[in-house]
Amino acid sequence: MKTPLFIALLAPLLLTGCQSAGLPPALNAPPAKADAMPQNPTAVPGEYLFKLKPHVPDDGDTLAQLYRAFQSQSVQSIQPMGHAWYRLILNKNTNGDSGNPSDPGLAIMQTQALQSGLIETLQPNLPYGVYPPKKPALNGNGF
Repeated sequence: MKTPLFIALLAPLLLTGCQSAGLPPALNAPPAKADAMPQNPTAVPGEYLFKLKPHVPDDGDTLAQLYRAFQSQSVQSIQPMGHAWYRLILNKNTNGDSGNPSDPGLAIMQTQALQSGLIETLQPNLPYGVYPPKKPALNGNGF
């Protein structure tokens, strides 16, 4: 009768102490800081993404109103991306300023978006894949 009680008390201690002992070092260690994505990923200069408010129709009249809403900026194009999302691209500087877009900054663009009454949200264009993984996610077998 003493043996089952001894095993019942000792088993949890043995299992908790050995849980990570048999794992390879890569699975046992916490993720490295170098593999983490930077806190401030780089936005595409002069490009913004915005979403129309739910009541705003997705048509040519709205597109014309959007160009007027950002007329104080030098807009190159406003491109539909689907599901009421658009990409706004500002013109490049024409004064020989090393080809950088004349970007007024996020705060000014958000103010203009709010004043338009058409836009629900506006954000900088942070492209996917700016920081690709260092190792492929799949091995050669497709798993």
